[in-house]
Amino acid sequence: MKNEFFDPATCPFEVLGFFESLDDVITGKPLGDRPAVLDRAPGAASRKEYLLTKTISLNKGHRIVELKASPKRPRRVFGTLQILCGKLKGKQNENRER
Repeated sequence: MKNEFFDPATCPFEVLGFFESLDDVITGKPLGDRPAVLDRAPGAASRKEYLLTKTISLNKGHRIVELKASPKRPRRVFGTLQILCGKLKGKQNENRER
């Protein structure tokens, strides 16, 4: 089934997966990221605002951090869908020989 938002065949890099990057609404600081599925267009066009009412775990670099929230003190965050890419498709050894 072909996805209407993104076609991995047209991407010049290997697509390893997708993740959602979460940023604080007020300060704009990055809070971390979490695995995601491709349910909308990747990049800035996919930015959504969430109101978190429970604690969630996020990856921040090589660490796992908890973003604390509760119904009494909810957190507003922006989520942006990103593509996790690997190596460039095609002949990479030709570029190294030159």
